Amino acid sequence: MARLLLIEDSPELSALYQAYIEEIGIEVRIADTGRKALQCLDEGDFDLLLLDLNLPDMNGMKILQSLNAKDHQIPVIVLTGQGSLQSVVDTMREGAADFLMKPVNPKKLVESIKSTLASLTPKSAPDSPPRRASGFYGKSTAMRNVFSLIERAAASNASVF
Repeated sequence: MARLLLIEDSPELSALYQAYIEEIGIEVRIADTGRKALQCLDEGDFDLLLLDLNLPDMNGMKILQSLNAKDHQIPVIVLTGQGSLQSVVDTMREGAADFLMKPVNPKKLVESIKSTLASLTPKSAPDSPPRRASGFYGKSTAMRNVFSLIERAAASNASVF
């Protein structure tokens, strides 16, 4: 069973998201502050993070930066109610797998979670043969993440920057 850390300060939204996620067979742990989220990350092994950018004690970007500094390889889906093009770009540069605007459509949330989990490769993947996608060629974990992002974006009708 996959494990997801939901980082959301609104108890109502946490309960709602948790119900949607557990319905598809994913274990959910909730952290309502950035400090609690970082503690959970140090204590637990999670397959995915669902991260609200606006937390009471810190900005979600600091959590993304902390993950990068500690070289955590956990995919992150960012949620926010006050997003801008710049915040999308910034979170993607920090390694976010997806960016969703609140209020989140339940179907879109579940779709994003399933897609992100499906794109995870086994830990032995760097030894696998190189891949080629959209004119890019490579086998590193970073390039596999790029390929995954390209595949997910290609299936969408949304504009991609």
